[in-house]
Amino acid sequence: MRLFLTLALLTMSLAAPLAAQNAFGDSDPVDFDHPAPQNYPIHGIDAARFQDHINWRRAKRAGVRFAFVKATEGGDLLDVEFTTHLNGALRADVPVGAYHFYYFCTPARVQARWFIRNVPKRSGMLPGFGMEPPLPHLSAPPGRCEGAQGCQDFPAHP
Repeated sequence: MRLFLTLALLTMSLAAPLAAQNAFGDSDPVDFDHPAPQNYPIHGIDAARFQDHINWRRAKRAGVRFAFVKATEGGDLLDVEFTTHLNGALRADVPVGAYHFYYFCTPARVQARWFIRNVPKRSGMLPGFGMEPPLPHLSAPPGRCEGAQGCQDFPAHP
C-alpha cells in the first residue's frame, strides 16, 4: 500500500505541470514564462492563416470568451482563413473581432481602406489592430516608412 501511494504521488507530481501547460487542449502549446495563460481569469484566441482549423465549439467549452481574427495585412493581403475563422466563431457564439496587421511601409490610409473594404460591419464586432516593430533586415528606402503616424486613419469599425 505504501508503494502504491508513493507511485501515485510521484505520477501526479509529474503530470501536474503537463496538465497546467495544456489546460486548454492546445495541441501545440507555447512554453510561457509566468504567469501562464491559465492563471488569467479571461481567455481569448488570436486566429490567422497559421491556424488552419479551429474547433470553435470546443474552444468555447475550454473557456475561450473572445477571439480576434486576422482579416488584413498591409495594403493588399486578405488572410485566407479570415472568413472561415470569423464564421466559425460566430456559429459557436464566441464574441469576435477582426484585426489588421499594420505595415510600417504602406501608407496608413491605404491600409485603413483595405481593412474597411474587406471586413463586414457587424453589430458587436470587437475592434482590433496589430502592430509590431519593423525588423532591421526588412528596411525600406529612406523616407518611405511613416512608422505609426497615420494610425488615426483606422476608424472604430464595429
